[in-house]
Amino acid sequence: PYVDCDDFDCSDTTVCGGENNQNPAPEPELPVLWPTYGPRGGTIPHPTTIDEGIHLEECESTEATLSEANVPTTPASKVLLCGAILIVMQPTEECIDAGGSFCNLDVADAVAVPAHLCSDSGAYPDEVTCRYGYAFIDAEEEPGPEPEPEPEVENWMGGPFYWVAIFIALAVIVGSIGIVNSNLRELSGREPSVLVEEE
Repeated sequence: PYVDCDDFDCSDTTVCGGENNQNPAPEPELPVLWPTYGPRGGTIPHPTTIDEGIHLEECESTEATLSEANVPTTPASKVLLCGAILIVMQPTEECIDAGGSFCNLDVADAVAVPAHLCSDSGAYPDEVTCRYGYAFIDAEEEPGPEPEPEPEVENWMGGPFYWVAIFIALAVIVGSIGIVNSNLRELSGREPSVLVEEE
């Protein structure tokens, strides 16, 4: 059927070519300075929020990637932590492939990619933007050789003293019951003595 777009307001429909005229969804407001968190010991990409920030872990990006991103050389006795966050800026049907597929994302949804910068954090559509962060932390001292474990003090409940104590306790209980029983029998075996007074 023919629709005259001059007679009807059909700008929000595809009938009059209004698909491209629709207002885009408002983009989320991104912070100028991103909060960071970590290290937590995990480098698997995971859903996150803009407020939570960038998940930093020990950086797994190559030297070439770090150089392209102008990340300074790691100082001696320091460890480089890095991470990226992928944020959906406009509606998209495509998935973010960052060590796993993240699909059906809404505007302002985010995926954390710890231990990587944007250039090596996976494939993502144009409607998604990426931010990265890095930090240097003091390297932990190399752990020395583990000290030899001290010989365990034998737990008295696991040794022979435990069983000796149990045996003595049982003997005392059985002996006590025997003595009480013997005394009760002796009392019940006596003839009752009644004091009779003569007048």
